[in-house]
Amino acid sequence: MPDWQPRRLPRQARSRASVDAILEGAARILERDGYEALTTNRIATEAGVGIGTLYDFFPNREAIVLALAARRLERLADEVQEGLAEAGGLAPAEALELLLRRITRAVAADRALYRALLGEARFLRERPETRRALGAFFELGQLASERAGDRVALPDPHADGWLIGRMLAHVVLELAWLEKGRLSRERLTRELVRLTFRMIHGRDP
Repeated sequence: MPDWQPRRLPRQARSRASVDAILEGAARILERDGYEALTTNRIATEAGVGIGTLYDFFPNREAIVLALAARRLERLADEVQEGLAEAGGLAPAEALELLLRRITRAVAADRALYRALLGEARFLRERPETRRALGAFFELGQLASERAGDRVALPDPHADGWLIGRMLAHVVLELAWLEKGRLSRERLTRELVRLTFRMIHGRDP
């Protein structure tokens, strides 16, 4: 089993600053050049730290990528939770639209980084740390079906909500990564809201 855990956690302000610089340096390389271009030497140079300092905290590039992914995905999970709180008093269709648009915008803002993390660094997908951080993101369908209450039109709300949540997660990533073309992100997001509402409620909003 590869060693992908940090060698030690930063405790002092200077150490935390070094780790932050390493993670953000790795993020810039991933955004600009992709995962295959990432090396510990390049990260140290980009971060402005010595290679020895990097190895004080991380044994390899995979450990750095794992720590970076956990940090960014936790930030994304916070967006979901904040969106849920904001959507609490809205009608179901409005709440669903707010959530999907908010999350799509959050991913699109760092789309090159998320593409490298989730599309290129494939070892991340099965890591428990990644799955935990994505937990709130994947539960969107379940939460939407629960909030619909007795208005839901799903034969098996728990299983169907689980499936819808995972479909939404992957479609939102595709929307965030969308390049300019015949179908705009705005048009697709609008249709995603309609189709998701239709799956949950059995009718268009």
